[in-house]
Amino acid sequence: MFRIFTVFCFSLLLLFPAKAQSAGLKLSFEIQSHTDKPETLIKMGAKGGTTVLPKDTTKDIDVLLYPRSFVINDGASSTIYDFDKRQMLVVNQSEQTITPVSLFSIVVFRDLERRNRLGIASIFDAAKIKPNADNPDLQIVRPVDIDMIFGSESNAKDTGAKIEKATAGGKTTFKSGTELANYTVSEVGVPAELQDSYKKFLLYYLQIHPVIKSSLSAEGRIFKSLEVNNNANYASSRNNYTFKNSIPVPENTYVLPQNFKAQAVQVPSLNVVMQKANATQSLSVDGYESKIENSIQSKQYVDAALGLNELLLAHSGKVELYKPFLKKNVPVILQDKQAAMLMSAISSKPNSEEMLNNIISFMQTAKPQAREFGYLMDLFMANHIRTVYGQMRSLNAEQSQKMANTIPMFISALEGNPRIAGIYVDLGNAYFKDFEMSNAWACWDQARLIDPDFPALANVKSFQDNALKNFPEFF
Repeated sequence: MFRIFTVFCFSLLLLFPAKAQSAGLKLSFEIQSHTDKPETLIKMGAKGGTTVLPKDTTKDIDVLLYPRSFVINDGASSTIYDFDKRQMLVVNQSEQTITPVSLFSIVVFRDLERRNRLGIASIFDAAKIKPNADNPDLQIVRPVDIDMIFGSESNAKDTGAKIEKATAGGKTTFKSGTELANYTVSEVGVPAELQDSYKKFLLYYLQIHPVIKSSLSAEGRIFKSLEVNNNANYASSRNNYTFKNSIPVPENTYVLPQNFKAQAVQVPSLNVVMQKANATQSLSVDGYESKIENSIQSKQYVDAALGLNELLLAHSGKVELYKPFLKKNVPVILQDKQAAMLMSAISSKPNSEEMLNNIISFMQTAKPQAREFGYLMDLFMANHIRTVYGQMRSLNAEQSQKMANTIPMFISALEGNPRIAGIYVDLGNAYFKDFEMSNAWACWDQARLIDPDFPALANVKSFQDNALKNFPEFF
């Protein structure tokens, strides 16, 4: 009898299979945004390229939560946050491209920008700079306003301690002098396996204080409505988020669109260089020694001098392998006056614009003499320009343009040889100082692909280790 009952139950299971558990969750939101004083942003845009938004906008987004990732779709593009790979993928629907962005670049930028804005705010405060006839649109920005945009759990504790939280009539409100945000909660719960992804969606997408994000996450349910007030130096914004619906999805991770073009960065010329780097092999130490010896035999000593420098850049961790070669050939190369002057110019540390101009002029004159390694001149000129102008407190228009021109100079050097890890490191450093963090990390990651043990990459590892230690919630 027991056997018959068991067979009967098994037959029922075949006829009525258990409903599959959904692995993901799709959330839909409407976002209404209002910006005060958009005419001020227009004036700023004319001066500094600030993006000008309409005064009032409305858009819909879909958020797909998965156990270790989430996706934001707004129709024109998709943004994928993958926490196993520690990267964000920007999927451009119109251009059909997929571009990776290191999560480290986002987290480090937030921290540095927060420090900069706090520094500026303290200077304004010390100088008692307030809205007046000369600055009628200037608004007083408090540390809590800055932490609404750039704060994290570890660095926004002081401002968080001053935020007052109150709940009445189903609405939770947060104030610090003025109202920062308020929200209500829906009946839709967040499955346990998706709670971390939901929290990370709040962290990355919403410009609200970490205290408010923690409160939203702790509710365990999707917010029904959320109103956020952000205050910046020249304009305030109010964003209203309204939860529309949720739909379970069977997938446990995202799926990339087929036939989209993968690109390393959104800088076309640099992307081409990186693609070439990944499709070719690095020149070996023996290969460099052979080319340099050929230049010496042809009495192309300027070329030989550049070749020695490229050997050091490409194989800096293997100096012991070619130390005898250097000992033998460096004295020979330095016997040539032009080559000796070039080696001196490369290793010099210009401390004035006059000295810089003399070095640049010499290198430009010497560059045509280098048939094999002439492209490397662009690297050294770019680094010298950045050294001198980077130490100045302010730059005029001409100097600013020269600084901007160093980026294509680095890329030009890579076009000559896309497999030099040291140039990617220098270009990454330049992008970093220009606060273009995603490009900086793309360059450093490319250098790592070429030479994981390149010594200068130790600084990048330190950045990443500190980010993991100080801002673990983002990973």
